[in-house]
Formats: sequence, C-alpha cells, structure tokens
Amino acid sequence: FDNLQISQLRGPLMEETHYYPFGLTMAGISSKAAGKLENKFKYNGIEHNSDWDVNTDDAFFRTLDPAIGRWWQVDPKIEMGQESWTPYNSMMNNPIRYQDPKGDCVPCLVLEGIGEAVSIGYRAYRAAKGIEAISNAVSQANAPKTVMTEMIITTDAMGNTVAVPSSRLVSYSIGQEKIQNTMASEKVSELKGEIKSLENGIKSNEKQIKTHREKLNEYKSDPEKGDNKGKLEGKTPEQQQKVIDGRINRLEKTIEKHQREIQKKEAQINEKKAEISKIQTKEN
Repeated sequence: FDNLQISQLRGPLMEETHYYPFGLTMAGISSKAAGKLENKFKYNGIEHNSDWDVNTDDAFFRTLDPAIGRWWQVDPKIEMGQESWTPYNSMMNNPIRYQDPKGDCVPCLVLEGIGEAVSIGYRAYRAAKGIEAISNAVSQANAPKTVMTEMIITTDAMGNTVAVPSSRLVSYSIGQEKIQNTMASEKVSELKGEIKSLENGIKSNEKQIKTHREKLNEYKSDPEKGDNKGKLEGKTPEQQQKVIDGRINRLEKTIEKHQREIQKKEAQINEKKAEISKIQTKEN
C-alpha cells in the first residue's frame, strides 16, 4: 500500500434546485445544465408534473399543489390519527418537520418505524429470555441438592426458539396460540386498511382519467377553443398542428399513466386479499 493514492475529481453540476417549504421551486436561484435529461423526481422524491405549466407533484396517492401547499384530493388515510386536520392539508402544515412522500399519511411513517422497532425489540427480548431459561436450567441441573427441571424447546408466537418447563408447556402453548390469533387479527385489520387506501387511490385515478378524457375530447373537437394560453396564435397551420399533436399526446400519456397506476394498485389489492385469505385459512 505504499503507492496507494486517492484522487477526487469533481464532475459537472447537472442540476441545483431550491424549494419553498411546501415544494414550490425557487426559480431565481435554481439551475439546470443545458441539454441534460430532466430529473422528474424532486421535492420529497415526488414526481414533478410540468405539463401545461400546471406544476404539480404527483405522489402515489394524491397530487400536491406546491403553490398553495395543499393536496388536490382528500386524505385516503384520514382515520390514521389525522381526523382533526383538513383532508387537503399537506405535511400537517409543518413541512420543515414532517414529510409525506406517498401522499397518504404523515403519522404512518412514524408508526411504521415504531412498529418495526417494537418487533425487533420483542424478538431480541424473547431470544434473551430463551437463553436465560436454558442457562437457568443448566445451572439448576448442575447445582447440588436441587431438583432438575425438564425444559422443552419450542417456539413462541413470533417463531423464536424458547425453552419452557415441561410443567408449563400446555398453559404456555395456549397463551401463545391466543397471542398468534391476536396478531393475525391485527394483521388482517391492517391489510384491510391498506386495501381501503388503495381503493380510494383507484377512485382518485379514475376521476383523473375522466377529467383528462373530457379535456382530450374537447380539445380534439375544437383546439382553438381549448387554446386558453394562446399557443396557436400567430403560427402557421403546420406549426399549429404540431402544437395540437403535442398537447393531445401529453393528455393521452397522462391518461395511460393513471391507467397503469390503477393496474398496479389492483394487483396490490389482490396480493393483500390473498394474504388475508391465507391468514384466515391458517386460523381455521
């Protein structure tokens, strides 16, 4: 390693974007290298949509308007501790502290982290208790003038290996079965809540498809009437046709995008329903 050298070469800056708190771009101090591909995923990792100069952020569940700091659709998970907020608020009116990259639920990010931490902690606790029980059993077996306790190696409700005295095996198994049933019931409720959120998202996508199809049909029938920004004025027929074809193409792509999202959410719903069926079959 005597001849080891480390060099740091700075590449060109492709894009620099600054935001107001709710995601509106600070155009005056933001920049983008000329001729480079545009980065669509910007504020909070949400896909930015600049079609027709609307400038919205299309999250998985809803569309954010960064100019007013509000979602266009109602909150699909308002029952998750957000009942006191308007269903159109974003980041609980505090984007510095909170984020909502999917557009469904600010507390959900916190709850998911807490749930994972609790699950990891519980598994570690049960493993430690199992080791402690085995150690105690060995100590008792080696201790003079003590009665040896027969230990049974089994698993708890989380699938972790534990050691249980044979005299308590029946009561322990009954208790673990109750825990498993409770966990299964909670899991089913959680999956049903996710299915409901996905169904609300599908309704939102269907509404967007209907709106854009109406715009598409109106524009196809009378492009000049739909030219509310005057992009057809002062142009030759060939240039006008190019503008018309471009807008029609963008409208059709937007419709296709929402259709793909519906297919994706329907597939997720089917997976969650299959998981619920599997849990309920196992319970029976």
